[in-house]
Amino acid sequence: MSKASLMLKGVNLNGRPEQPRSISWSPPCQGWVKLNVDGACSQDQVATGGGVLRDEYGALKSGFMFKAATPADSFAAEVWAVLFGMKMCWDLGERRVVLEFDAREVVELINGPIQESQSVGEVVRKVKSILNRDWEVLVQWVPRKINMAADYVAKQAFDVWPGVHQFHASFGDLAKFMNKDRLLYDICSRIV
Repeated sequence: MSKASLMLKGVNLNGRPEQPRSISWSPPCQGWVKLNVDGACSQDQVATGGGVLRDEYGALKSGFMFKAATPADSFAAEVWAVLFGMKMCWDLGERRVVLEFDAREVVELINGPIQESQSVGEVVRKVKSILNRDWEVLVQWVPRKINMAADYVAKQAFDVWPGVHQFHASFGDLAKFMNKDRLLYDICSRIV
């Protein structure tokens, strides 16, 4: 690293020191809920997924996990996780939802035109149909490291029967991941 780049590290373009920033999960605004979803796939193409729905305080409201009955890839698992998560939110009466997941390609797919050659085209049509209902949904990509609670649920789904399973209480290590999320947010909000 050159001397010039060492001197500029931690300084913005105006020459002022930058504030430390941490990437962490943050709760939604008051009156909103946040749904984090993730998909997973084993080497033998068993697709699973899951999601965690939290309120403005970061507390668990509900969640789901699924295991596909037919072989699929991780891309399909991500799209199905979005679909099942949005259906759950709608059925629970949530009308202001922040949807976060760590698959950029799926965000682009949901926001772009449907191509008939896509293997998940019908599922994407269903997602778009749900998103066009009378509600507010903000779709956001997040880095994998702040989507850990959803990742945990998706991986636990390998141990369930095929189908979609909803839960309203924490299980296993889920509380640990959610508390870690909340702790990271509390620390970062005090710094800024």
